Formats: sequence, C-alpha cells, structure tokens
Amino acid sequence: MDAFTSDVWRNLDKMRYVLAVADTESFSHAAIKLKMSQPALSRSVANVEDLLGFKIFDRTSNGIKPTEQGLKVLSFGAEISKVVDGAVARYKRENTSERKLVIGTKDPFAIHIWPQFLSWLAKSTEPDLAKIAANSDLTIDRRNHKLIQLLDSAKANLLIIPGVELREDTKSYLLFETPFRFFAGAGVKTKIQDPRSVTLFLYRDAIVNEGHVLSEYIRKAPGYRIVNVQSFDSARELAASGLGICLIPEWLALDQLRSRRLIPLTGGDELLTEKIPLSRVFAVCSDERGSDSDEVRIARALRRFCAERFSVR
Repeated sequence: MDAFTSDVWRNLDKMRYVLAVADTESFSHAAIKLKMSQPALSRSVANVEDLLGFKIFDRTSNGIKPTEQGLKVLSFGAEISKVVDGAVARYKRENTSERKLVIGTKDPFAIHIWPQFLSWLAKSTEPDLAKIAANSDLTIDRRNHKLIQLLDSAKANLLIIPGVELREDTKSYLLFETPFRFFAGAGVKTKIQDPRSVTLFLYRDAIVNEGHVLSEYIRKAPGYRIVNVQSFDSARELAASGLGICLIPEWLALDQLRSRRLIPLTGGDELLTEKIPLSRVFAVCSDERGSDSDEVRIARALRRFCAERFSVR
C-alpha cells in the first residue's frame, strides 16, 4: 500500500477517475461525467491498478464491482476527496471579494417560501443581508442525506430542511412546524363522511421523520382509492381541482387556503394508523460559524419571517 499513499494520490485527477467509476459503476458513464474519452479513462484506471499491484475493479458481463482491496482504496480515496473538496470550497468562499452563500434545500421551500422571504427581507432594516440573500445560490435536492453531504463537504453554507436528527457539530434554528392535514377543493363538504368513497392523492415516499415515510401512517383498509404522486405539490393541485383529497403539511396549503382553492377537512382519522408527527423545518449551518456570520444572520432572519407567516410552536 506504499504506492497508494505516496505516488497514486499525489495526482488528484487519478483519484477522481477511480471514484467516478465506482460512483457510476460504469466506465462509459464515468467518462461522460468526467468529460473525457472512455479509452483514456480505462488506461488511467489500469495505470493506477498497475501501480498498486492489484485490481480495484472486477470487470464482468454484468458490469463492474470493486474488489475487496478496491473497497479499501475507494474508502480512503473518498475521505481524501471530501477533505480536498471542502478545503477548495472554503478557500473560494473566504477569498472572493463578494462572498456568495450556497443554500441547500428542497423544492417546496424554494418555490413557496424563499421568494416571499426575499421580498420581506428587501423591506427590512438590513439591506446588506437582503443583498447577500438575493445573491445566494439555491441547490435543490429531495434527499436529506444528499443535502447534509453538501454541508459536510462545505459545498453549502446553510441548509433549509425538514426535521432530522441533527448532529452536535451543527447549529440549528427551528423555522416553523405545522401539522399534516387532509384538504379538498373548495365547494365540497368539509367532513369526510365515508372514507371508503374518497380518492386520496398521496406522496407516499415523503419522509415524515427519521426513517419513516408518509405511507406508513396510512391505514391499509379496503374501499378507498389511493393514488401515488411524486410530490406534495402534485397532491395539492389534484385536490384543488376537485378530483379527490390530499394529505400534506399545512404550510404547503397556506396560499390555496387564503385564495379559497382548498378547504381543510375533518373526519380523516379513520384513514390513519396513528397521528402523524408535525412537519418541522430547520435552518442548519456548521457549528464553526459565528453569530455574526452571513449564514447565521440569514437563519435568524428566516426564523423572524416564519414567525410572522406561521405559528411556530
């Protein structure tokens, strides 16, 4: 392993080539990702294997898989890549004349909350903070663990994410929490009289809390129809169109409630196995950031904004 610790990883490109192949499980896909030819990539990986004296990957008709020794190489290489990427990102952030924040979040927040927050902040007594927020880049991902990886690798300064088990090395600010509720389009009865007669539009794979998805709270009873959709937005719009009912966090329905496109329903307890935990949204940044840092100031401003818009409990 001496060659591994000395010669191979001095060339960071070779490290990235090997990691890209492992990530995509394909030389052709990795070559596209790296914007290089497949033969050149194959030669580079083969050179690394020759230098190490063993194969990193097994090539089979079913694709490629890391060897036992290759797994150790990949684990060590991933750690190096994380450190290097974090250092580069941190250097760029701290050595630019106008620092730009990168904020990791999900579609609902980016679509429904962030634009309104920017308008609210523009009218505040903090014009410098309004400019920082307006110049920020939003990185959108539906997967919490991917967003957390962005913070870990310093590729994001601040996360706006649903409640998770937050680590001790982060600062977290509860922005708001609202219940899950059943909604339907305006003009229907406000109570679910017979659960067996409804069509429920459900984003069943939505993470409600750590390790649990929304579908786990839905009773598997015969008689009513469940239509799986790909987002809370889809469920909400289908219900607002009068095609059925939806089960979504209340904060995602505020605009439709105010415009009377949706109404809240009662009588939906029969459709649930147990009460669904509150939908909680946090602003999260590194514990290393001081109270006067841009990300902490943005997090605190978001909390003030949300306190006006939502009932933070």
